[in-house]
Amino acid sequence: MQERDVVRLYAGIVSAAAGRGDLDVAVADFHRLARDTPGLPVLAAALVEAIVRSGQPVRPSLARAVRDLLRVAQTDPPTGTQWARTRGAAEVTAIVQEVLDDDAADVGAALARLDEIGRDSGDDPVLRPLLESARWGMRVARAGQEGDSAAIAGLPADVDRFLAGLPEADRHGPTGRMLARGAGLMAAHERGENVLPDLLEMLSAFQASCPDDSLRDVAGQAADTLRPLAAMMSGDDVPAGVAPVSPDGDPLRHAVAGQAALDIGRERDPARVAAGIGHLRRALDLAGPGHSQRVFHLVGLAAGLFRRSELTNDAADLREARTLLEEARELAGGPRHPQWQMLNEMLSDAGRLLASGPDSHRAGIEGLRANAWKALVQPDLRGVTIAVRDAASAAVDVARGC
Repeated sequence: MQERDVVRLYAGIVSAAAGRGDLDVAVADFHRLARDTPGLPVLAAALVEAIVRSGQPVRPSLARAVRDLLRVAQTDPPTGTQWARTRGAAEVTAIVQEVLDDDAADVGAALARLDEIGRDSGDDPVLRPLLESARWGMRVARAGQEGDSAAIAGLPADVDRFLAGLPEADRHGPTGRMLARGAGLMAAHERGENVLPDLLEMLSAFQASCPDDSLRDVAGQAADTLRPLAAMMSGDDVPAGVAPVSPDGDPLRHAVAGQAALDIGRERDPARVAAGIGHLRRALDLAGPGHSQRVFHLVGLAAGLFRRSELTNDAADLREARTLLEEARELAGGPRHPQWQMLNEMLSDAGRLLASGPDSHRAGIEGLRANAWKALVQPDLRGVTIAVRDAASAAVDVARGC
């Protein structure tokens, strides 16, 4: 790269860090510079400061960039308490985004790191609200990841306590209202209620009232993804060809379109089933090796193939489903993964239907370890009771299969 090109990139990065340019463009330009470029840690620190200083939620693209920028900045960091505060806020932002991006993330390790940052910050009054928000979010993520029914049922009360510690403007603002209502919907979903219509209404209200463009966009994308499922569950017809699929190839939207076409395993029209499988296969292609949600998409396509095999009695679909589930099981790793029980039950069913031998039931038994894990991690008797009840039900189903 010629010297004038380096100077031009420097100028653009400094201008964006000062609030007079696009930070996403500046981060991209930063990564175009050679790693031995003089002054690189200073530029990285300036970008980190610009990303976290606004006090507003950080766009996901920038939150993902923070970790690498911090790594460079720390090779020659600024001095003084302001950088320590900036570094802490940036690391919290990066930790939260990493968990949002990876449904199999180690949430326990993330919580431990947040606690460590809290100890290092000495109860900094500026960092404390950010840390408490992140800790609360991690606890919610862990409850969902581990299927902690008791924790999910207690979310509305937890949110009320969390919001009570925020300034009044935040407590009664769009995000505070969405947190409160969202917690209630999560608890209702755990009770088996269909919350999709209410969830869509909540997202629409948030879009209408939230002043932050990036958050409005996220809410709009979520609504577009969920709308075909809501229509399907209300009994409306959702043709496979009109289910929304984003032009940038979002695997989640293909997965939703596939499940809508399959009517979540109830569809009998071969053409619609084939269209659904096509979407699920495309979702898996997009969620290639290393994708954080590859297990989810492997299981989704396997479920579609199971449905078609039920209609056609085609063993080839079952064999492909078994291969997909074996990969999913290896990637899931063990009973802490939220889909461990489901994928093992499906593996057991595939083995039985394909007459794979007398041990085909063992996968279903292995899946029961997920229920045992949920019971072991419950913090109170109520949670243990719920987990054991679910375990007993699953055990009966596996016994029938045996």
